[in-house]
Amino acid sequence: MFLDPTGRRRRNVRLGAWVLGTITIAAGIFVFTGLIIPPLLPVLPLRQTAADSLGRAPRVGIRPQFQRDQKISVAAERERIAAREKLFEQLKQHPAPPARRLEQMGSRRSATTAPTRRHAPSDPIVAGFYVNWDDNSRVSLKENLLHNNLDWIVAEWGLVRKRGRDSLPLLIQVKDSVFYYQSLERDPQPGIFLMLTNATGDGFDPGAVRTLIGRPSFRRRALKVIVDTVVALNLAGVTIDFEELPSTMHPMLLSFMRELRAALPKEKLITQAVPGDVGGDRSFPLEAYAAINDRIFLMDYDENDPSDDPGPIASQHWFENNIETALRRIPARKLIVGVGQYGYQWTDTAESATELTFQDAMQLARDESLQPSMDHAALNPTFNWDDKDSVTTIVWYLDAPTAWNEIRYALRRGVAGVGIWRLGAEDPSLWNVLHRDGLIADPAPMDTMRIGYDVSFIGTGEILRMVAEPTLGERTMTVDSVTKAVTGEVVTQTPSTYVIRRYGRRKHAVAFTFDDGPDGKWTPMILDTLESRGV
Repeated sequence: MFLDPTGRRRRNVRLGAWVLGTITIAAGIFVFTGLIIPPLLPVLPLRQTAADSLGRAPRVGIRPQFQRDQKISVAAERERIAAREKLFEQLKQHPAPPARRLEQMGSRRSATTAPTRRHAPSDPIVAGFYVNWDDNSRVSLKENLLHNNLDWIVAEWGLVRKRGRDSLPLLIQVKDSVFYYQSLERDPQPGIFLMLTNATGDGFDPGAVRTLIGRPSFRRRALKVIVDTVVALNLAGVTIDFEELPSTMHPMLLSFMRELRAALPKEKLITQAVPGDVGGDRSFPLEAYAAINDRIFLMDYDENDPSDDPGPIASQHWFENNIETALRRIPARKLIVGVGQYGYQWTDTAESATELTFQDAMQLARDESLQPSMDHAALNPTFNWDDKDSVTTIVWYLDAPTAWNEIRYALRRGVAGVGIWRLGAEDPSLWNVLHRDGLIADPAPMDTMRIGYDVSFIGTGEILRMVAEPTLGERTMTVDSVTKAVTGEVVTQTPSTYVIRRYGRRKHAVAFTFDDGPDGKWTPMILDTLESRGV
């Protein structure tokens, strides 16, 4: 029954065996070749010009008439700003441990001591405000400590916020990295201050302060937590920054601060931040606060805040007038003048402005090919543009030349020092002319500009290529030959940071990456394009 007289079956079996053997051998050769020969990656469009990534040649904008009555969404611009990612691994020589609560902290035998330097007008206090929520603040702090620029570090570590009916509305968060960087500083080491604030991210919460200091059990616990933190970490002192309090709360806060003054060790300092224009407000008990505090920080900025119409952040005349009104009420030796280093971006389609760092402002100017310039009346820089949808944008900001003018005026009035709000948002050129011994005599080093501390990403995908390295910018300044005040400024070349191009994101495609060994190198490969929908 298996006999095949024609011999056809035998020939078919031999042919099938030959075909199967050939396929098996070919597959084996393919697999073996893939193991010993690196795969050929597809050609990616990685070529990019500097103009593509960094913008066109600058042009000067014309200030338009600003309209505030339109209510069109600006979600796209806000999303662009919010979506910017950071790449700090190449900047981290030492990893920073996470923030910790007080109950997680141990006692420090040697951290920082209270400042022992005697500061005179010729040797002013130079303070920098540090925040946990911005990695750039840490990078700026490290650089400025290594370059011996700071006397005081005012760290925003005490958050006064509502946390539930029976929970103390005070959370202490400490960054150990601040102590590490401070230990690298030459003697005398800068003093670290615990700053308490009722800032919430969307404003300030006076109700949380009322709960903290108005409820007796919370008040006692808060005083103990604050004093224990200062003693355990050997901090230089405390800074109170409670804002937008009604006038009825001042007696309560004065009483709390007197108790805090009495509870702190004698060598510890107590300071307080007050609004810049408070000198002209007779309902604000400035003299009473100055009697309790070792120093008062006059926050001489936010002339126009995000809820206001577009305008300068701290025009020079407004800044000087605030100092004069404050000095009529408290002695100059008590006063540290807060100098702003940030900006705001207003559009005619949003109800409030967006806060910008100096780097954000420079990146916007580069993207729009604009030359920011100093307003001759306000002596604050600004620029503006209209986009393709006829949305008008106006930017005002503070930079190194504005700080130069402000610090020079403040120090001539004999104040105790200056405080920079804030580290990480500032124009890095400021530190070309300011260090812990004060302001140098020549503003020329501010001509060269650095952009800041962030890395810019463009495109989408998991494959990265660096298309631009940091480049210096240039500004042209007009300086009064007698007073040395900067009376004019034009950014002739905007500085740039690292620009990273992302590739590889395609619809209906999957990208795989493989770790090619223990040395940590990664080889990205696009293996296949899937045609089926929904992938």
